[in-house]
Amino acid sequence: MATHRKCFVIMPFSGIPGIATKQDWTNIFENIIKPSVENAGLSFICKRSEPVHGNIIKEIVSDLCTADAVIADLSGKNANVFYELGVRHVIKGKTILISQRRADIPSDLLNYARFIYDYKTPKDRKAFKSKIAALLTHLVENPKRADNPIEDFGLKYIHQSRFLDYPTKLQNAAAQSESDKYIETLEGIERGRLPIRGG
Repeated sequence: MATHRKCFVIMPFSGIPGIATKQDWTNIFENIIKPSVENAGLSFICKRSEPVHGNIIKEIVSDLCTADAVIADLSGKNANVFYELGVRHVIKGKTILISQRRADIPSDLLNYARFIYDYKTPKDRKAFKSKIAALLTHLVENPKRADNPIEDFGLKYIHQSRFLDYPTKLQNAAAQSESDKYIETLEGIERGRLPIRGG
């Protein structure tokens, strides 16, 4: 049985005046992004959350945690998209940023790769498809590429803030010791000292 990678797309659903209607978003996903991802020759399946009633955040968080790649469309500065992108950055990285307007990319992310696209003409759609495939290929071929400020500057702080409270003092002491070692390793890497494995 073939092994598939998963690409999760976070993007608006509702119409945004001057950018896209609800139907445009569906077309952008179904006719441009999804086929570009799945036909890139990288064994990806592509999905986005379904706009159904009720609390769908559990499924979204699961997809954000398990996806091998995430494409985030920041067009229109949709609050849900930005929240989900932030969650992904903390969890894993491996994101591709796209937008119809450069102004919708926040300054915190301007130092990272992003693609400004149009979709209104056949030529635009062809270029968009080609770029998605190229960006996904680059992501797969460069798995250690940092693509957000958390990966660049925040890993040790996340590790410290997520310290678990175990039932016993001994368990907490052991966990704290492991945490200290991990942070020391990260700080050593920042100073250019690579950890050595093996004998």
